[in-house]
Amino acid sequence: MGKNRKIEFSAVDLNFLTEQVVLAHLPMAEASNISLSFEPSCDLPAVRGEENQLARLITNLVSNSLRYTNQGSVHVRTSLQDHQACLWVEDTGIGIDPEDMPHLFERFYRGKRVRQTRIHGTGLGLAIVKEIVDLHDGSIEIKSKINQGSSFCVHIPLY
Repeated sequence: MGKNRKIEFSAVDLNFLTEQVVLAHLPMAEASNISLSFEPSCDLPAVRGEENQLARLITNLVSNSLRYTNQGSVHVRTSLQDHQACLWVEDTGIGIDPEDMPHLFERFYRGKRVRQTRIHGTGLGLAIVKEIVDLHDGSIEIKSKINQGSSFCVHIPLY
């Protein structure tokens, strides 16, 4: 992403950006009868980022969580940890098979269980998320349990 053109980083209000993405996904959540909520961290400092890329990262995580959650909820929140902003996207979805975990960020990779469902996708969403995280000198953690859900935490340096 940053190889072909210079990315301009600036101070980005992660709470505002996340709220906009969550609001845009409310109709999708309501149509699927899934509770979608956002809990912003009070007084979260701005992050160092490129707004469009961060919006894409949030969009990919939220839309994935909605797509892979048949019932229950998707909860999005922000927090401050170790001088970094954290974006959490937690769902009560189908979960990720442990054998798929090492491959999640590979382009076009779709897990064995996912391929057996009617859930459509290209296998690019998390690969794009990882590229954006790397572009921002951040990191991402994933925890998941089959049939219980997944939790994604993206750490982004402050401005």
